[in-house]
Amino acid sequence: MMSITWPAAQSILSHQTSPSEQGQLQGAINSLRGIAGLIGPGLFTYIFSKSIGTDALFHIPGAPFFAAAAMLLISLIIARAAVKPLEPHHP
Repeated sequence: MMSITWPAAQSILSHQTSPSEQGQLQGAINSLRGIAGLIGPGLFTYIFSKSIGTDALFHIPGAPFFAAAAMLLISLIIARAAVKPLEPHHP
């Protein structure tokens, strides 16, 4: 889903950043995406294995999706608290 919404998110972030800071913004975002690309597959595979294995506390095959949804909700709350409200854009 993030692949579909990424252009809009990038546009919003770019409008909140001065032209002299665009490179830093893009570098930071792509660094975070790279780290997530390294950690994510292993983390969600681990969560899946622990949710379907014989020693699983709860048999929930969809646990990785629930974990991802929880992470997105937490990040939304953090982003909402960290970002000042958008000012109207006048052309």
